[in-house]
Amino acid sequence: MKSVFFHLLSGVFLLASTFAVAQETRIWTASDGERTFEGLYVYHKEDVVCLADKLGKEFTIPIDKISIADRVWLRKKKYEQRGEKSPQAIDSLRFDDDIDTILNKLENSNLFTLKGSEPSSIEDINKAYQLKTSVGQANLNLSIFLDTLNVLGAVQLSSDTPSDLESIKSDWEACKELFTELAGSPQKNQGFPSSQDLKDNENHWVTSEWKTKSNQHLLLAITLNKEGEAIIEARILPIVDGETVGNPEFLAQIKNNLTS
Repeated sequence: MKSVFFHLLSGVFLLASTFAVAQETRIWTASDGERTFEGLYVYHKEDVVCLADKLGKEFTIPIDKISIADRVWLRKKKYEQRGEKSPQAIDSLRFDDDIDTILNKLENSNLFTLKGSEPSSIEDINKAYQLKTSVGQANLNLSIFLDTLNVLGAVQLSSDTPSDLESIKSDWEACKELFTELAGSPQKNQGFPSSQDLKDNENHWVTSEWKTKSNQHLLLAITLNKEGEAIIEARILPIVDGETVGNPEFLAQIKNNLTS
Protein backbone atom coordinates (compact mmCIF):
# COMPACT_ATOMS: atom_id res chain seq x y z
CA MET A 1 0.00 0.00 0.00
CA LYS A 2 2.84 2.37 0.91
CA SER A 3 4.51 1.55 -2.38
CA VAL A 4 1.38 2.41 -4.35
CA PHE A 5 0.98 5.62 -2.35
CA PHE A 6 4.64 6.55 -2.92
CA HIS A 7 4.39 6.02 -6.68
CA LEU A 8 1.16 7.97 -6.79
CA LEU A 9 2.78 10.92 -5.01
CA SER A 10 5.88 10.63 -7.18
CA GLY A 11 3.71 10.82 -10.26
CA VAL A 12 1.94 13.89 -8.94
CA PHE A 13 5.21 15.65 -8.10
CA LEU A 14 6.71 14.70 -11.44
CA LEU A 15 3.66 16.02 -13.26
CA ALA A 16 3.73 19.25 -11.26
CA SER A 17 7.47 19.66 -11.83
CA THR A 18 7.15 19.01 -15.56
CA PHE A 19 4.29 21.48 -15.79
CA ALA A 20 6.27 24.16 -13.92
CA VAL A 21 9.32 23.71 -16.16
CA ALA A 22 7.12 23.80 -19.26
CA GLN A 23 5.56 26.99 -17.99
CA GLU A 24 8.72 28.76 -16.85
CA THR A 25 11.66 27.53 -18.95
CA ARG A 26 12.16 29.78 -21.94
CA ILE A 27 14.72 30.99 -24.41
CA TRP A 28 16.15 34.35 -23.37
CA THR A 29 17.87 36.82 -25.69
CA ALA A 30 20.78 39.11 -24.86
CA SER A 31 20.28 42.86 -25.24
CA ASP A 32 22.47 42.86 -28.37
CA GLY A 33 19.92 40.54 -30.01
CA GLU A 34 22.64 38.13 -31.15
CA ARG A 35 22.96 35.61 -28.29
CA THR A 36 20.29 33.37 -26.81
CA PHE A 37 20.27 30.99 -23.86
CA GLU A 38 17.83 28.73 -22.06
CA GLY A 39 16.92 29.41 -18.46
CA LEU A 40 14.29 28.57 -15.86
CA TYR A 41 12.72 31.71 -14.41
CA VAL A 42 13.13 31.90 -10.61
CA TYR A 43 12.40 35.53 -9.67
CA HIS A 44 13.26 39.08 -10.63
CA LYS A 45 13.79 42.38 -8.85
CA GLU A 46 14.03 45.90 -10.16
CA ASP A 47 17.44 45.51 -11.79
CA VAL A 48 18.19 41.75 -11.96
CA VAL A 49 16.52 38.53 -13.01
CA CYS A 50 17.40 35.19 -11.39
CA LEU A 51 17.38 32.11 -13.64
CA ALA A 52 18.37 28.48 -13.19
CA ASP A 53 20.10 26.12 -15.62
CA LYS A 54 19.01 22.54 -16.36
CA LEU A 55 20.83 21.30 -13.24
CA GLY A 56 18.99 23.80 -11.04
CA LYS A 57 22.00 26.07 -10.47
CA GLU A 58 20.82 29.64 -10.06
CA PHE A 59 22.47 32.69 -11.61
CA THR A 60 21.50 36.34 -11.95
CA ILE A 61 21.63 38.67 -14.95
CA PRO A 62 21.22 42.46 -14.98
CA ILE A 63 17.89 43.24 -16.59
CA ASP A 64 19.51 45.76 -18.93
CA LYS A 65 21.51 42.85 -20.42
CA ILE A 66 18.43 41.04 -21.73
CA SER A 67 16.26 41.95 -24.70
CA ILE A 68 13.32 44.33 -24.63
CA ALA A 69 10.97 41.42 -25.37
CA ASP A 70 12.28 39.60 -22.28
CA ARG A 71 11.85 42.72 -20.16
CA VAL A 72 8.23 42.98 -21.31
CA TRP A 73 7.77 39.31 -20.38
CA LEU A 74 9.11 40.05 -16.88
CA ARG A 75 6.77 43.00 -16.45
CA LYS A 76 3.77 40.87 -17.43
CA LYS A 77 5.06 38.09 -15.14
CA LYS A 78 4.88 40.53 -12.24
CA TYR A 79 1.19 41.16 -12.89
CA GLU A 80 0.59 37.41 -13.31
CA GLN A 81 2.18 36.68 -9.92
CA ARG A 82 -0.21 39.14 -8.33
CA GLY A 83 -3.19 37.64 -10.10
CA GLU A 84 -3.65 40.90 -11.99
CA LYS A 85 -3.58 42.18 -15.55
CA SER A 86 -1.66 45.21 -16.75
CA PRO A 87 -3.69 48.40 -16.16
CA GLN A 88 -6.39 49.21 -18.66
CA ALA A 89 -5.65 52.27 -20.78
CA ILE A 90 -8.85 52.96 -22.71
CA ASP A 91 -11.41 50.80 -24.48
CA SER A 92 -9.75 47.36 -24.85
CA LEU A 93 -6.21 48.82 -24.91
CA ARG A 94 -3.96 47.88 -22.01
CA PHE A 95 -0.67 49.31 -20.93
CA ASP A 96 2.03 46.88 -22.10
CA ASP A 97 0.21 46.12 -25.39
CA ASP A 98 2.73 46.00 -28.23
CA ILE A 99 2.22 47.83 -31.52
CA ASP A 100 0.66 44.87 -33.35
CA THR A 101 -1.81 44.33 -30.51
CA ILE A 102 -2.66 48.04 -30.46
CA LEU A 103 -3.33 48.12 -34.21
CA ASN A 104 -5.50 45.01 -34.01
CA LYS A 105 -7.55 46.33 -31.08
CA LEU A 106 -8.11 49.71 -32.72
CA GLU A 107 -9.22 48.03 -35.92
CA ASN A 108 -11.93 46.23 -33.94
CA SER A 109 -12.72 49.06 -31.50
CA ASN A 110 -16.28 50.01 -30.58
CA LEU A 111 -15.12 53.33 -29.14
CA PHE A 112 -12.89 54.77 -31.87
CA THR A 113 -13.39 55.32 -35.57
CA LEU A 114 -10.73 55.62 -38.28
CA LYS A 115 -10.53 59.07 -39.84
CA GLY A 116 -8.54 58.17 -42.95
CA SER A 117 -6.36 55.37 -44.28
CA GLU A 118 -5.50 52.34 -42.14
CA PRO A 119 -2.31 53.03 -40.10
CA SER A 120 0.59 50.61 -40.28
CA SER A 121 3.04 52.10 -37.79
CA ILE A 122 3.19 54.04 -34.53
CA GLU A 123 3.69 57.28 -36.46
CA ASP A 124 0.53 56.64 -38.51
CA ILE A 125 -1.65 55.88 -35.48
CA ASN A 126 -1.43 59.27 -33.80
CA LYS A 127 -4.56 61.26 -34.58
CA ALA A 128 -5.68 58.69 -37.18
CA TYR A 129 -8.48 57.64 -34.82
CA GLN A 130 -11.04 59.69 -32.93
CA LEU A 131 -13.88 58.98 -30.55
CA LYS A 132 -17.00 57.95 -32.41
CA THR A 133 -19.07 60.35 -30.29
CA SER A 134 -18.17 63.99 -29.76
CA VAL A 135 -17.88 65.38 -26.23
CA GLY A 136 -19.77 68.65 -26.20
CA GLN A 137 -18.93 69.96 -29.65
CA ALA A 138 -15.38 68.60 -29.55
CA ASN A 139 -14.12 65.66 -31.56
CA LEU A 140 -11.31 64.01 -29.62
CA ASN A 141 -8.36 62.53 -31.50
CA LEU A 142 -6.39 59.57 -30.15
CA SER A 143 -2.61 59.53 -29.79
CA ILE A 144 -0.59 56.72 -28.24
CA PHE A 145 2.94 56.67 -26.86
CA LEU A 146 5.25 53.69 -26.48
CA ASP A 147 7.60 53.51 -23.50
CA THR A 148 11.23 52.37 -23.45
CA LEU A 149 10.10 48.75 -23.87
CA ASN A 150 8.17 49.64 -27.04
CA VAL A 151 4.81 48.88 -25.44
CA LEU A 152 1.89 51.18 -24.66
CA GLY A 153 2.95 53.70 -22.03
CA ALA A 154 0.41 56.51 -22.36
CA VAL A 155 -2.78 57.51 -24.14
CA GLN A 156 -3.77 61.03 -25.11
CA LEU A 157 -7.09 62.42 -26.32
CA SER A 158 -7.06 65.94 -27.79
CA SER A 159 -9.61 68.22 -29.39
CA ASP A 160 -9.14 68.30 -33.16
CA THR A 161 -10.04 71.98 -33.67
CA PRO A 162 -7.94 74.52 -31.75
CA SER A 163 -9.92 77.53 -30.61
CA ASP A 164 -9.68 80.61 -28.44
CA LEU A 165 -9.71 80.02 -24.71
CA GLU A 166 -13.22 81.24 -23.99
CA SER A 167 -14.83 79.31 -26.87
CA ILE A 168 -13.36 76.00 -25.73
CA LYS A 169 -14.59 76.27 -22.15
CA SER A 170 -17.99 74.61 -22.71
CA ASP A 171 -16.35 71.60 -24.37
CA TRP A 172 -13.88 71.37 -21.49
CA GLU A 173 -16.82 71.36 -19.07
CA ALA A 174 -18.42 68.50 -21.06
CA CYS A 175 -15.15 66.52 -20.90
CA LYS A 176 -14.84 67.06 -17.17
CA GLU A 177 -18.44 65.99 -16.63
CA LEU A 178 -17.86 62.82 -18.66
CA PHE A 179 -14.68 61.86 -16.78
CA THR A 180 -16.34 62.60 -13.43
CA GLU A 181 -19.20 60.31 -14.42
CA LEU A 182 -16.71 57.56 -15.32
CA ALA A 183 -14.13 58.01 -12.53
CA GLY A 184 -15.89 59.91 -9.73
CA SER A 185 -14.94 63.28 -8.34
CA PRO A 186 -11.41 64.42 -9.25
CA GLN A 187 -8.79 64.17 -6.50
CA LYS A 188 -7.25 67.42 -7.74
CA ASN A 189 -9.18 70.28 -9.26
CA GLN A 190 -7.70 73.65 -10.29
CA GLY A 191 -10.55 74.79 -12.50
CA PHE A 192 -10.44 76.37 -15.93
CA PRO A 193 -7.30 78.47 -16.53
CA SER A 194 -6.98 82.13 -17.37
CA SER A 195 -4.57 83.33 -20.05
CA GLN A 196 -2.17 84.31 -17.26
CA ASP A 197 -2.39 80.83 -15.70
CA LEU A 198 -1.29 79.31 -19.00
CA LYS A 199 1.47 81.86 -19.49
CA ASP A 200 2.82 81.16 -16.00
CA ASN A 201 2.80 77.37 -16.58
CA GLU A 202 4.50 77.04 -19.96
CA ASN A 203 1.18 77.08 -21.85
CA HIS A 204 -0.06 73.90 -20.15
CA TRP A 205 -2.57 73.84 -17.29
CA VAL A 206 -3.82 70.62 -15.68
CA THR A 207 -7.36 71.39 -14.58
CA SER A 208 -8.34 68.07 -12.98
CA GLU A 209 -6.79 64.73 -11.99
CA TRP A 210 -8.28 61.34 -11.20
CA LYS A 211 -6.61 58.16 -9.92
CA THR A 212 -8.97 55.28 -10.59
CA LYS A 213 -9.41 51.87 -8.99
CA SER A 214 -8.27 50.42 -12.32
CA ASN A 215 -4.80 51.95 -11.78
CA GLN A 216 -5.23 54.75 -14.28
CA HIS A 217 -4.00 58.29 -13.72
CA LEU A 218 -6.26 60.54 -15.77
CA LEU A 219 -5.37 64.19 -16.31
CA LEU A 220 -7.57 66.79 -18.02
CA ALA A 221 -5.70 69.86 -19.23
CA ILE A 222 -5.73 72.91 -21.47
CA THR A 223 -2.72 73.49 -23.72
CA LEU A 224 -1.82 76.33 -26.07
CA ASN A 225 -0.21 75.47 -29.42
CA LYS A 226 2.41 77.61 -31.16
CA GLU A 227 -0.29 79.84 -32.59
CA GLY A 228 -1.66 80.50 -29.10
CA GLU A 229 -4.83 78.49 -29.74
CA ALA A 230 -6.34 76.39 -26.95
CA ILE A 231 -6.59 72.58 -27.10
CA ILE A 232 -8.34 70.25 -24.68
CA GLU A 233 -6.11 67.36 -23.62
CA ALA A 234 -6.96 64.22 -21.68
CA ARG A 235 -3.98 62.04 -20.74
CA ILE A 236 -4.05 58.53 -19.29
CA LEU A 237 -0.97 57.04 -17.60
CA PRO A 238 -0.57 53.72 -15.76
CA ILE A 239 -0.23 53.48 -11.99
CA VAL A 240 2.13 50.73 -10.80
CA ASP A 241 2.75 50.04 -7.11
CA GLY A 242 0.87 53.20 -6.26
CA GLU A 243 3.06 55.44 -8.44
CA THR A 244 2.26 57.03 -11.80
CA VAL A 245 4.66 55.71 -14.45
CA GLY A 246 6.33 58.22 -16.76
CA ASN A 247 9.72 59.96 -16.59
CA PRO A 248 10.04 63.69 -17.42
CA GLU A 249 11.36 63.05 -20.95
CA PHE A 250 8.43 60.75 -21.72
CA LEU A 251 5.90 63.27 -20.39
CA ALA A 252 7.53 66.05 -22.41
CA GLN A 253 7.10 63.94 -25.56
CA ILE A 254 3.38 63.70 -24.87
CA LYS A 255 3.05 67.43 -24.32
CA ASN A 256 5.04 68.21 -27.49
CA ASN A 257 2.57 66.16 -29.50
CA LEU A 258 0.09 69.02 -29.02
CA THR A 259 2.32 72.08 -29.09
CA SER A 260 4.51 71.18 -32.08
